[in-house]
Amino acid sequence: MHHIEVDVLDDYISTFILSLQKSNCTEYEPTSIRGILGSLDRKLKRHRFPYSIMAGSGPQFSLTRQTYNDKKKA
Repeated sequence: MHHIEVDVLDDYISTFILSLQKSNCTEYEPTSIRGILGSLDRKLKRHRFPYSIMAGSGPQFSLTRQTYNDKKKA
């Protein structure tokens, strides 16, 4: 199994959120983005990753949560 640091994964996921667009160049709804993050969270949990993307309140994945919240407001 591959190992990736939480900070690096946080950066990758937040960059992914910022780049998400439909094929017609419109933005995804916040619920769709939340669904994608939930799927990623389940995948990480299945592989016994010690942190949750959206359920956590600590510094792990704080950039991802902030990016999601900013995108949700916009």
